[in-house]
Amino acid sequence: MLKTYNYLRKHPAIHRILLGVLYFTYAVLYLVLSPNLGRTLFGIGFLLAMTAGLVAGKRGGVVGSLAVLAVNLVLLIWTNGADYALHINEIVYAMAVVVAGFMTGFSSDQKMALDIELRRRWTVENSLRQSEERLRRITEQMSDMVCYSDMNGRPTYLNPAFTAGMGYTLEDMAGHTVLDFVHPDDLDDVLQKYQNILQGDLRDRGVFRYSRRDGSYIWLEVFGSLVRDRDEIAREMIFTCRDVTERVEEAARIQQSAAQNQARADELTRTNALITALSNVAAQIQVAATTDAILAAVGNELRRMDIQCLVMLVNPETGNLHPAYISLDAELVTRMEEALSIRMAEFSLSTALFPIQDTPAGVVTGGILENPRQIITQLLGGVLGGGMDAFCNEVKITPAARVMYLPLLTKGQLIGVLSMWSETLQKEDIPSLALFANQLGAALQNAQLYADLQRLSILDELTGVYNRRGLYELGNREVDHALRYNRPLAVLMLDLDFFKEINDRFMHIVGDRLLRVVAYRMQSCLRDMDIICRYGGDEFVILLVENDLDTAQQVAERLRLVIASTPFEVEGHPLSLSASIGVAALTRQVRTLDALVECADEALYQSKNSGRNRVTLYSMIERPSHSTNPSSNPGGSWE
Repeated sequence: MLKTYNYLRKHPAIHRILLGVLYFTYAVLYLVLSPNLGRTLFGIGFLLAMTAGLVAGKRGGVVGSLAVLAVNLVLLIWTNGADYALHINEIVYAMAVVVAGFMTGFSSDQKMALDIELRRRWTVENSLRQSEERLRRITEQMSDMVCYSDMNGRPTYLNPAFTAGMGYTLEDMAGHTVLDFVHPDDLDDVLQKYQNILQGDLRDRGVFRYSRRDGSYIWLEVFGSLVRDRDEIAREMIFTCRDVTERVEEAARIQQSAAQNQARADELTRTNALITALSNVAAQIQVAATTDAILAAVGNELRRMDIQCLVMLVNPETGNLHPAYISLDAELVTRMEEALSIRMAEFSLSTALFPIQDTPAGVVTGGILENPRQIITQLLGGVLGGGMDAFCNEVKITPAARVMYLPLLTKGQLIGVLSMWSETLQKEDIPSLALFANQLGAALQNAQLYADLQRLSILDELTGVYNRRGLYELGNREVDHALRYNRPLAVLMLDLDFFKEINDRFMHIVGDRLLRVVAYRMQSCLRDMDIICRYGGDEFVILLVENDLDTAQQVAERLRLVIASTPFEVEGHPLSLSASIGVAALTRQVRTLDALVECADEALYQSKNSGRNRVTLYSMIERPSHSTNPSSNPGGSWE
């Protein structure tokens, strides 16, 4: 019956034909049978109406009931109203049939709607169960690790891949959240990603370190998202994890290798630039003739590379190092000397502070000063006190600067040390700098040999003092300096009295010996900065730097007394000598070395004519008023 009912509900055309047949049968029976059997026929109509309601719903029930009523009315008219009262009752009964058919149809519609809803829900639930089963099977067979958690991050499901990869079961993670297994250094980033997931239906990802059960850490690429129900309410979170430890480590190795390659490339570029710059310096120092010119060229070129330098040379007498050049500004050096009350050239360092090292390639190199402040303290004798930081900043020895030293060698012998400091210097620069230091040492040695030759060419071979060439080479420099800075300068011309007679009497060998002794006695009375020259024969010229006319007169008297007061020993017998001296000073009229010597020579001639063994000032010589001699200023001074 149920199958027939459902079949008729699904095929309305068939059940309409069936109702039509039933209605036709009902009409035939009504006509054939006695009208008194109307109530029996009414029962049949009632069943027809209810059948229409069951099959066609409330609309079909009403239509079916009205059809019964219409048939009754037609039959009533057809029978000419026989048994009118009976037919009135049938009409009333038919109206009741209409109501019964409607109610039956309404109930049928409700039942059918309920059946449809139940069938739909059953279908959806069955589909969901099948989807969940498929998802479960897919999740369990995935190679990626999957973790479900509630909204507080407590795990609720782990797939087999997660347990195999991390070593945890769901029981192991009970009482913990997924954040408890994050590496401490990555926790802040993971928390940010976690908040991003909670704030919206986002699928966020990140690569972080998580701890495994054995205590080790692995890198996981984590995809996180929210799981919502049909009401769009987030009920749980799902995390899909993939082990990317090898990928991360490989990327780190590639990055490290790239960084090393870039560092090597940068190092090669910087080294090439340094070698090029040092080659330029080497080319310049090869053509420089003097030590000062070489050191100035080195300092200038290194400053262009933002490198400061200090060159210290070995003093042959003491064996210690003394500063010969520093690349700092002259004004800064002057202020340092004034503040420290000591000249730069007076500093002294032991060579033991700069140990020499041999490389496997046989190249002699220096090294890096790990504590340059200790060297500075020894160099300055502790005079800085608490001003060490200010001094280091002043000379650009910052905490980031590297201070290097390189030995200057010639034929294996240490002649000095080149110290350099800069923030750009690297330990890898030492081999290149060592080669440059070797070139610098050779250049300094050549300059020293050249200086020795120059010195020999300007020295008198007999007495060891300067000859006339040395006088004019050094003297012109002093005259220019005095004129430029308005400083005093004086000249003495000294001639030994009756020296020709000594030569004639004792021969020239004794005279030469006397000249050497006289030169030695005069040098002992003069300063290192003064210039003494054997002008010719027994004549000497002395250039007194930074001395005015009065001081020069006092020096001349001291020299005269040194020569005259102590007899000279000749062949076991004492021999007395005397000297005549002329004195002249630089003035506005006397502005050249030639003029100074000429004036001093004239004063010497006056001393000879006045009886010898005396000192005469050029300014005290009496001259005619019409004299045009440029040295006729009687004051003998700039005024």
